[in-house]
This record gives sequence, structure tokens and C-alpha cells, in this order.
Amino acid sequence: MRTTSFHPSRSLLGISTCCLVAIGLIACGGGGDSGSAAPAATDGTRTATSFTSGSISGFGSVIVGGVRFNDDNANVLDDDGTPRSRDDLQLGVTVEIEGGDVSSDDRGSHGIAHRIHFHSALVGPAGTVDTTADTLTVLGEPVKVTDTTFFDARLPQGLASVKAGDVIEVHGVRDSASGQYIATRIAPRLNATYYKVRATISELNTSARTFRMGNQVVVDYNAVPRNAFPALADGALVSAKLAVTPVQGVWQATQLAVVTPHRGSHHQAMVHGKVTAVTADGGFSVDGVAVDMRNVTLSDAEKALLKVGAEVLVRGVMTDGVLVAASVKFKGRDESDRREAFELHGAITALDLSAKTFTLRGITVDFSAADLRWKDGQLSDLSLQRRVEVKGRLSANRNTLVATSIEFED
Repeated sequence: MRTTSFHPSRSLLGISTCCLVAIGLIACGGGGDSGSAAPAATDGTRTATSFTSGSISGFGSVIVGGVRFNDDNANVLDDDGTPRSRDDLQLGVTVEIEGGDVSSDDRGSHGIAHRIHFHSALVGPAGTVDTTADTLTVLGEPVKVTDTTFFDARLPQGLASVKAGDVIEVHGVRDSASGQYIATRIAPRLNATYYKVRATISELNTSARTFRMGNQVVVDYNAVPRNAFPALADGALVSAKLAVTPVQGVWQATQLAVVTPHRGSHHQAMVHGKVTAVTADGGFSVDGVAVDMRNVTLSDAEKALLKVGAEVLVRGVMTDGVLVAASVKFKGRDESDRREAFELHGAITALDLSAKTFTLRGITVDFSAADLRWKDGQLSDLSLQRRVEVKGRLSANRNTLVATSIEFED
């Protein structure tokens, strides 16, 4: 999604699939040909034939939804459209990637990223923190921590490291059914000069120039120039920057941006995330990206799963911002999804054989798990600068990757 108005380096590596010739064109599972391919989007310099949306689940290069994107020459932009560093792309960060064709080989699915847009959902002080329920509040908004919420290394005990009053940044998506933000990444936000909320608005009062965001945040936008954003309306998805001190419980907006769905057209498209709306005709949206199901027939069991908050991976063709689905997969239900939710490739930069950990892409990897599988090598082959592929799950504190598979790449 785009608005109108954080570290490792990576290298290109190459999910083979039985019948997927190109992501979004031919898929295994329900559905058939989605018709003529949509024209490719272009910025005048590079043609973007693919579109991918989701949170970053690995590096070597940037991995989203199982696809590895070489980002060596990508333009990285935040949700203000400001150029940013590739170092801002970290595990759990939510992104949109426009790039070249995605292809598959025996090493997996891969492509080249042209533009990477990233955005967070909340910036602000933590309120109530419940380590038993794995929940917290930020600016009064409820946030849910899951098995795949990655915590920055500066929060070594995960949620237990977050204290009331700490200013943090939350990546994720708001589940409109529960009213919670489902976090994909949580990190400290030191010396914040503004707070932020990304949510649909309600109770819009254009005379008083106020509205409500999410559950708790009441915003006064009198300080924002009238020509600085498109027309507001109840139900619109808005990203608001707020002054760090409220006035009588009302947050003062310093900048507003109405978030509009991606409007491009691409031969290949993939969206991985939570269902945020379901329509009467059987279609749905994932974080605001509309999905057309004309070519996919779901089983009765799958229809029962299709609800707000469900995690899905959708592949198809993007036509003027609408993803015409060729396949839909419900994620997070299989044990394999949890065992290998994250993936890293690269050279080992630190190794502690006593602690059974090493560092890869700036992330600590624990290789002590009883269910760890080795490929093309064994424990004795671990050494500094040895290149490996690691797949695994997060530790209990959610900032260490517990390896379930280590493959030696040399």
C-alpha cells in the first residue's frame, strides 16, 4: 500500500513447485488461467512486472513470501516516500516490492527488486504489557505478539524487555475483527520526535477537524494544512504523525496521509498477510489489497477458513491494483510453516561452539535444537565465514533464530 502526501547486506540466491511456471500465472491448487496478463508498470527507467506484499521473513537477498529478491540496486522508500537505506530492511518489516519477473529453479523462487516501500503501523509509548497473554498497548491500541513476531536485539528478553512508557515501533497489520494490531516486528524507537498511527478513521468531524483512529486514538488535525492530503472520510486508511504530547487527551496531528491501494498492473503478483476484509461476492482484501477470486474455487473447509484475520498467501495477476488470484494458500496452520518461518543465507560472522550459537546477517542463530537437520555438512564443518542456509523458528524471546535446518552452501 502506498501513501499519498532497520541491517544486513544481501546477495542473490535462487520454492520449486510442481506446476508453478511463473508466480501468479500458473498455480498448483484451485483456480485456472486468469486471462491475459496485465501490462507492466514502469517508472520510466525500469519496468516492474511483479508486485509482492508482506513482511520480511529472511535475507540473502530480501525474502518475502518465500521469494528471494536481489535488492542491490533497489530504491528503498518509507511510507512518506523518503529515500532510505537498505539497512532499514530487517526481519518483520512490512514491505511492498515492485520488481522484475519472478522465476523458479531448484534453489527456489527469486527476482530482482526495483522499488521497496516499507511502513510501520505504530510508534509510541507502551502502556500495559502482559507477558502471559503476549499482548501490550501502544498509544492505547492493543497489540498481539505471535510466534512469528520478531523483536529487535535491543529487547533481549522480547516482550519482557518492554516496559510501560518505553517508546517502540510496531510493524504489522490491524485485524479489524479483533481490533488488535498483529505485530510482525517490535523495536525501540529512541529519541522519537513524533508518534505514529496507521489505522482506519471514524467519527470524522470536518468542522472541528477531529477523528478517531482505531480504538482509542482521538486526533486533532487543525495544524495540518488543508491541501496536504486528499479528502478524508470515515473508513479511510490513514497514516498520521502525531506530536509527542497530547492536549487534554487529544493527539495533535503534524502530518496526515491517506493510504491508497497499490494501483499498478503486473504480470505476477503475490500478497502474504492477514485478511482484513471479506466481501459478499467471495473476494477479500489483504492489508487493503483487493483480491478477485473469479478463477479460484475454494473447498468447503477453505471457505470456513476465509475470514478476517486469516493468514493467506495469494498469487495471481495484478490489474489496476486488483489481484486476480490464481491460487490461495492458508498459512500458519501446518507445522512446517512454524518450523521454517524464517530463512537466512550468508557467511557466519561469529561462532560460539560452547553456547551453540553463531551470527548470520547480524542475527543470532541457535543450533542446539534436537530436531535440527544438517545438509551437505555437519556440526564440525561450522566455521567463521562459512556460507550456510538456515531455516528455523523464533526462540521464546523472539529475537534468536532456532535453526531447524542448516545447509552448507560452499
